[in-house]
Amino acid sequence: LKTGKILWTFNLNALGLGYDPSRTTVDTNGNLWVGLRQGSYVVCLSPAGKLLGYVYVGQLPRAVAIDRNGYVWVGSYLGEVIHKIDPKTFKILASIRSSGTWQFSPYGAATASDGSIWVSNRNNSIGSVVGIVKIDPVANKIVAIGNAYGAYGIAADSKGYVWLASWNSSTVLQYQSSNNALIKTHQMPSKSRGVAIGPDGDIWIASSRDNNDIDIARIIRIYRSTGKLQIINNVGYHMIGMGVDSAGYIRAIS
Repeated sequence: LKTGKILWTFNLNALGLGYDPSRTTVDTNGNLWVGLRQGSYVVCLSPAGKLLGYVYVGQLPRAVAIDRNGYVWVGSYLGEVIHKIDPKTFKILASIRSSGTWQFSPYGAATASDGSIWVSNRNNSIGSVVGIVKIDPVANKIVAIGNAYGAYGIAADSKGYVWLASWNSSTVLQYQSSNNALIKTHQMPSKSRGVAIGPDGDIWIASSRDNNDIDIARIIRIYRSTGKLQIINNVGYHMIGMGVDSAGYIRAIS
């Protein structure tokens, strides 16, 4: 972080498992888990950039998270399933699908402060209103669902809130993890994508298109203390992802 120097690179294409790395997370041992969007695998790399293993999870993995016990959760968007994986053996321990009339299409995942796993559920084909799913990672089952059309990015803070970006409605929805309640809907000036929580608790949102579907490069900050917005325009091109590094700096991906 001090020098900005690239420490290593890894050619995922050479594995022959797919390409287009998308969702990522780091486990309790510092290993990197990468979902291959154009494929059906999640790949695990060591902090030194060495291949440790991979798991078949179903087509188009789009949700990756680590629970309190160190298990890896990977959701397949087209497979309509989320898997619980042992990071030591690379074995699937449980697989969860929708048991109702709605379609489960995992698009992002985050671990809440109470240990529950929350999944962004994005399904445009049938206009589903089920946009967020809560999973008990010990019982390995869905325990709550919430309405949100066009769900996209998701993040959880240390205060017990889960933040879900809705691309289609240009909003960010704030949920209380303990009781699954929708606390507030924050209206955004443009379509919302990636979400991250800053070290001060403020919420950062990537926005790549305005409400007229014109490409923009925008970052939006929600101040936790007031709920007011700070809009930062002309940053990169087609802003999509947000993250926070160990030094507390906000990282935006365009």
